[in-house]
Amino acid sequence: MELDILDPNHLTISYFIEFHDFMGSLITLIETYVVWRMDNMKSKMTSEN
Repeated sequence: MELDILDPNHLTISYFIEFHDFMGSLITLIETYVVWRMDNMKSKMTSEN
């Protein structure tokens, strides 16, 4: 059985996989940013004291 590129199900699956990868990257970016911000806040607090 060959995969038809124009098959709606196949398109939906490939879009879902790409969207899932994109969301994963986005979440990783946000987590990294939050951790970085918290580290910055901590270092600012410790340097002020």
